[in-house]
Amino acid sequence: MLKDWPLIEELFHKAAALPTSERSGFLAQACGSDPAVRVEVESLLAADNTVKELPAAFVTGMQGLVPGERLGGYEIEALCGQGATGTVYRAHDTRSGAKVAIKVFPPLLSAEQRRRYLKEARAASVVNHPAVVKVLEAGSADNRDFIVMEFVEGQTLGEVIPPKGLTVEAALDLARLILQGLSAAHSAGIIHRDLKPSNIMVGPTGAVKILDFGLAKVVKTPVEASAHGSSTQQETQLMSVETTAGQILGTVCYLSPEQAEGQPVDVRTDVFSFGVVLYELLTGARPFDRGSLAGTLSAILRDEPVPVRKLRADTPRDVARLIERSLEKDREKRFASAGEFLRALLVCQAGLESRTRRAIRFLRRPKVLAPVALGLALILAVAGYSATRWLRIRHARQTIEPRIVQLVGQHFYNAADQLVQQIERTVPGDQAVRDFIRDYRIVTSVTTTPAGADVAIKDYGTPDAAWRVLGNAPLQNITIPLGYFRWRVSLPGYRTREFAETGIQPGNPQPMIRFALYREAGSPADMELVPAGPTYRAGAVKVPEFWMDRFEVTNRRYQDFVDAGGYRKPELWQEPFVKDGENLTWEQAMSEFRDKTGRPGPADWDVGKYPEGKGDYPVTGVSWYEAAAYARFAQKRLPSYVEWQRAASTEWLYADAVLVSNFSGKGLAKVGSYHGLDRFGTYDLFGNCKEWLWNEYRAGQRLVMGGAWDEAYYASRVEDQATPMERRATIGFRCVRSDAPPPPAFLATVATRPVRDYSQEKPVDDQTFAGFRKQFDYDPTPLRPKTEEIDDSNPYWRKEKVSFDAVYAGPRVMAYLFLPRGSAPPYQTVVYFASGLGAGEKSSGHLEMWFVEPLIRSGRAVLYPVPWGMYERREAVKGSGDERLRARLVRQVLDMRRSLDYLETRPEIDRGKFAYFGFSYSALFSPLVLATEPRFKAAELAVGGLLPGKAPVEVDPFQYAPRVRIPVLMMNGRYDLAYPLETCQMPLLNTLGTPAADKKHVLLEAGHAMVGFPATTRESLDWLDRYLGPVQVPVLPRQ
Repeated sequence: MLKDWPLIEELFHKAAALPTSERSGFLAQACGSDPAVRVEVESLLAADNTVKELPAAFVTGMQGLVPGERLGGYEIEALCGQGATGTVYRAHDTRSGAKVAIKVFPPLLSAEQRRRYLKEARAASVVNHPAVVKVLEAGSADNRDFIVMEFVEGQTLGEVIPPKGLTVEAALDLARLILQGLSAAHSAGIIHRDLKPSNIMVGPTGAVKILDFGLAKVVKTPVEASAHGSSTQQETQLMSVETTAGQILGTVCYLSPEQAEGQPVDVRTDVFSFGVVLYELLTGARPFDRGSLAGTLSAILRDEPVPVRKLRADTPRDVARLIERSLEKDREKRFASAGEFLRALLVCQAGLESRTRRAIRFLRRPKVLAPVALGLALILAVAGYSATRWLRIRHARQTIEPRIVQLVGQHFYNAADQLVQQIERTVPGDQAVRDFIRDYRIVTSVTTTPAGADVAIKDYGTPDAAWRVLGNAPLQNITIPLGYFRWRVSLPGYRTREFAETGIQPGNPQPMIRFALYREAGSPADMELVPAGPTYRAGAVKVPEFWMDRFEVTNRRYQDFVDAGGYRKPELWQEPFVKDGENLTWEQAMSEFRDKTGRPGPADWDVGKYPEGKGDYPVTGVSWYEAAAYARFAQKRLPSYVEWQRAASTEWLYADAVLVSNFSGKGLAKVGSYHGLDRFGTYDLFGNCKEWLWNEYRAGQRLVMGGAWDEAYYASRVEDQATPMERRATIGFRCVRSDAPPPPAFLATVATRPVRDYSQEKPVDDQTFAGFRKQFDYDPTPLRPKTEEIDDSNPYWRKEKVSFDAVYAGPRVMAYLFLPRGSAPPYQTVVYFASGLGAGEKSSGHLEMWFVEPLIRSGRAVLYPVPWGMYERREAVKGSGDERLRARLVRQVLDMRRSLDYLETRPEIDRGKFAYFGFSYSALFSPLVLATEPRFKAAELAVGGLLPGKAPVEVDPFQYAPRVRIPVLMMNGRYDLAYPLETCQMPLLNTLGTPAADKKHVLLEAGHAMVGFPATTRESLDWLDRYLGPVQVPVLPRQ
């Protein structure tokens, strides 16, 4: 501490009492010739402006809410407390009856402050952990901004801590629970910034809840580089954020040094604050409390705390070291995150509880030391083995399993699978392992041409991660993770190739992945072989084998064409030149193709040369004619539309390629720098720059595909066009080569594909719709229900396979009823309608559990019907495509309605609380069910929308959506290529007849395969809590 600190503190208090305008003169006179003292006083005055509580007039002057008053859909019951950032009330949700807490922000906050609080409250709601209070809603009503949270019974941690602290065991148990919640927040990219005992509740059972993320900050979480995570340095850099200049947030005794100085904060800020909390848990004292604002700030910045063992002698030394590390002034010396702090704490706890430590304490007693000396080695060996094994199991369940959940949520299935393999060795038969195997592993086969190649994979989103070797092809019926991967295939004497592929092949029960290699010698340099096969979107055209440039043509490559006199060789320019409908001579056309200085070359070049440092960037600013001439110069040609579609046939379930491609809005990038690997080894077919194709699209227009850096992601799949003379800065090209010329049909004009514009359509009138509605009516007939099988093997539920009569002629309806363990009936029930994957499965032995399991484990029952046309109930239907679609949909809707008839026969089911869950196909056609079955009280739709094309009007979801009135939650991927945001998702949201307040659209950074995201679980459970009412959390025996 500074020797002059008494003077500094005295001057601070005198200056703080003066008006701001008078402080400078006072300090100039009082500090005299000692600038160091003045600097210290001024820094404390700056801190004081943001640390102290709001003035009393600011808080008490607010017009409060009184019991019985309503705020939105909530009725106020009582005032809970007031603070600087708002007033908290106990209230109840008038729609669900649930008790909630509402925090109302002060009206005198600036618009920017209100916007920031609401934004950060919404962002904090992504944290889904038992130790973190749930944020249910953030919004505005009656000119008040507020957030709604779950109501927590109990005492604050500050009320629980006795004057001399808790017992060591109790303190560490609470610390573990708090760190688990804080670690979940950090993993979700959230910093609390105001961690203190008054923001932590302890419930009657000892459970904890971290409250008030009102000062929380959203940060960018690191992309995992491997199964073991990224480095500490990378993590802390990526999670660093800036506070407002000079601003200090939080309660002063728990501030970190960086907060006290108004410096940037990151997750290590919370580590410091929690170190203060843990110190107080053990001692009852605050390590830096000096009784005044200035003194406390100085202690935080300069003083070392009294060692915890001086105040609490029975504190274990390793625990004391944890506290010392967490309270380091230099954040680089602290734990990198709450997760790292938690892992260290668990090791300490394990050491305290281990049999080894108890044995050592016992054997150290003089009375027993001699008699047991001969058996000491054996006792220690057995105890050591048991303790070590216990530590491994504890580490697997408390550290590795949450990490697996996080990786699955990020779609890093390979990294997650490698961690699962670790647990399999440590804890055979672990339930989390069984769940992962069931939901996230598939069986496939891999062949290579020629055979014998080495095959390896890595997650698509981690291009710098290590390869995971699968073995030498052929690989028959191997188990790999679900997902979209980078594949490396290598064989001596052949070029090593990389591919992007998934093992999922809908409709194929025995998927086979095939890779082709070619010898290095004689193969075209910088090109990749695209094998013969069908296109995905161009009418399933079979395309012969061809070669395609690995990257876009670069400035460096195009310079070769310019330097070789390409613009002076008429033989390279064989297509007629047309501009604005007028034919041009070769000489006239060449005069158009000039750079900025009038020399031949691309539009953005200078003196016939590409810009310095841009050699490996795509060449742009060239016309279609220039691209075609270069291709001929290189003894290649421009790709046809169907060839481009074949090469770009990225598996539509996943959006990984789009997510890593250059749609940055920042500008062109070096070729390949975004790691946008395409299916057959090319790069950047999506993003960076659009690419000229050979085909005409409309009269006088040529196709450009793939989207550019300055466009939205969905441009990756949208047909675009430009006049062949255009020289846009966002259009480049690449070339192809084939042994035989492409079929003439490949080079023909491409017909435009109409996109359904729902804004130009109107639903049929009510009378017409009533006629449509009748096809889903049926006469009640006996169900004749039967329980076919019972499976009691899962610790979380009982599964019953049941059957009952359909309402149409044909086989009985089958269904699986999941009843939650640890909860008391009657159960709310969600009816899950399978996705289109069910139409490709021969057996219902493998059900879609991605969304189902969280519903059951929340305490709800789930009925999973086997609809007509899916699993064992697949049947061929004669007739046209429209007739088959109509027949299938009518029977499937009838099956859903009949399933509710069955549920109403079960005494353990609440007949008034049914919800519908649809995924993909069943979300797409959900309006048919929801508009015709009034017993559903709420619905959740994952990756759905309105049809991208037409359907028979009597089964067109567009006709039914306006008649849906119940609350609907839509969860979609922003980058869904199957049902895009603008053309499918938004039309459904806007067409639904549900009141605006009762429909919600959640967009995730994902494609169509939106499974495993923690946010979907949180949104789903919160929606059901809101509209069906909260349920009892299952109480289960510890695993």
